[in-house]
Amino acid sequence: QQIAEAAYSAAPDSGMVADTLGWILMGTQDSRRGLELLKRAAQLQQDDPEVRYHLAYALAKHEERDRAKAELAKILTPDTVFESKKE
Repeated sequence: QQIAEAAYSAAPDSGMVADTLGWILMGTQDSRRGLELLKRAAQLQQDDPEVRYHLAYALAKHEERDRAKAELAKILTPDTVFESKKE
């Protein structure tokens, strides 16, 4: 987490860095901040289905299930391929 925090401090406009830190934070007491970072990452990396999956997970974890379903609907198409699709 410390390395991801440093990377985010150095590159706050990187969607991949925001996604990495946000995803790490989802497993901590600071998951609300993780959700906010994942929202930012999804804005910056709109076409990255893995980032959108991370956002959907975070939304569901924070009881925003309708938004989570909407995010999943965008990426769960036959043509979309990403690492976490089976999850």
